[in-house]
Amino acid sequence: MAAKTQNIAVEYFNPKKNSASGLTATNSDFWVYCLLEDGGMTAYLTDIFSLLNYISNNQPFRVVDVGGDKNASLFMYKKDKILPELFVRIDNLNKDELLYIFDQYINERNKRCLKE
Repeated sequence: MAAKTQNIAVEYFNPKKNSASGLTATNSDFWVYCLLEDGGMTAYLTDIFSLLNYISNNQPFRVVDVGGDKNASLFMYKKDKILPELFVRIDNLNKDELLYIFDQYINERNKRCLKE
């Protein structure tokens, strides 16, 4: 849908089950969007901490209470705003470059954990 709407949806709740989902339920360290753009598939990466922080500090332009198959509540952001501010494009990186990006995120996470 991002190719059509130019928006990025961040799922945070399942209204069908009345439970956390997506961002608020994940145990992952990273969040990836795979998008159809530039004539093919692109992939963008950020870490969960940064995404949570971004959402806390940047109001979505729209909140969808019930979307998808009526099983998703979504924060909507403009693609051309959230991607360059928060995400790193990774589909065009080689293995060493990708590993470097992951190392950077993991090192930042570890620094935050040591401070807490």
